[in-house]
Amino acid sequence: MQPYISNRDYEPIFQEAFNHITSHTINNVLTDFREFEYCPEVAFDFFGLCTRLIKYNKKIFFSSPYLEGLLNTWVIGIGTEHPDAVKTHKAFFTGLISTLSEDLSQVVQLDQDNINYDELTKFIAENYPNIHTNEVATWRYILEKG
Repeated sequence: MQPYISNRDYEPIFQEAFNHITSHTINNVLTDFREFEYCPEVAFDFFGLCTRLIKYNKKIFFSSPYLEGLLNTWVIGIGTEHPDAVKTHKAFFTGLISTLSEDLSQVVQLDQDNINYDELTKFIAENYPNIHTNEVATWRYILEKG
């Protein structure tokens, strides 16, 4: 997956595939906690895919129109007990937080209480092409949802 996912020629294909998989997964398969317990292999595969995207081409991950729904689905799965599902569920969140922290700490001190997220998003869009503006929205989502 790595050689292809980093190739910009394949990026639209991976984006479309990821959006389709994400939409189907969050709207039809992992819709509540019971589904994490009944279909742990889906949680394992889906969050494993998300983890690899964050690692190898975060633009695809952060460009998804289903990002908030994906994060909501992650929250639903907290507490699942299947070992493989737990492993990728945790790895996804760890990778996400590491990426957000690494990227956003280049721009702002993340432990501030008074961050103006709208201004930060605009500043990043204008000055940091390697940081996706949805990273700010994701960081904010995580802080607000606790």
